[in-house]
Amino acid sequence: MARPLGCYRGSIPVLVRPGMEAPGGSLHPHAPWTQGRRRLYPNGPGIMKKAAFFNQDPERLERVFGRGRRERLERLVDLYPHVVTSENFADHADRLRDLEVIFSTWGMVPMGAGELARLPALQAVFYAAGTVQSFARPLLRRGILLVSSWAANAVPVAEFTLAQILLSCKGYFRNTRSFVSPALRRRAPRAPGAFGETVGIIGVGMVGRRVCRLLRPFELKVIAHDPYLEDEEAARLGVEKVGLDAVFASSC
Repeated sequence: MARPLGCYRGSIPVLVRPGMEAPGGSLHPHAPWTQGRRRLYPNGPGIMKKAAFFNQDPERLERVFGRGRRERLERLVDLYPHVVTSENFADHADRLRDLEVIFSTWGMVPMGAGELARLPALQAVFYAAGTVQSFARPLLRRGILLVSSWAANAVPVAEFTLAQILLSCKGYFRNTRSFVSPALRRRAPRAPGAFGETVGIIGVGMVGRRVCRLLRPFELKVIAHDPYLEDEEAARLGVEKVGLDAVFASSC
């Protein structure tokens, strides 16, 4: 069974345009945005790709691309000086006909066929966040490369999940509710730990797979429910496929 649309990853090549001359000086915010700056690449001279930030929340964009990340991008691409939003797209669209790359994060500007028709040179969208369900399909229908950070985002989420599982096996959450004073110490619930326990996973996507791998060093049983999980993949992950009811009935 095919898994629903999630994220698409890849890389984008450098366009080499010998003979084009780079304009002098820095890019003026209102200057025609058509020539691009020249940059030397290991494989020879090329023209920097024209890129822009598209996002509904400039403050969030700054949180993700701050701390020197925007400056690093500016050394790699010819970056448009304004953040494009749904509200100002029409004002900037004529100057973005040569746009090749979009950078974004949570709060990506949704675009349909009409908006994409005004970006005929667009080749790739780099999305520094997880799921792309809300905006991916119009891009994919036009053959635009879509790169997501879903795998990177899964790492801290899976590590946090592992911590919660181990704490739960030790009875941490029951104990914090029950042990509210020294007098109750001896009556607080106890738990033996992870050894021999059964852990249930609902949904074995990018996060779920990583959680299953993180659980391997521990002496416990992992069961999982996911209608898209193939038997071969379950075997590779070392988990037992079960129904949803069984997850709730058997997990610790």
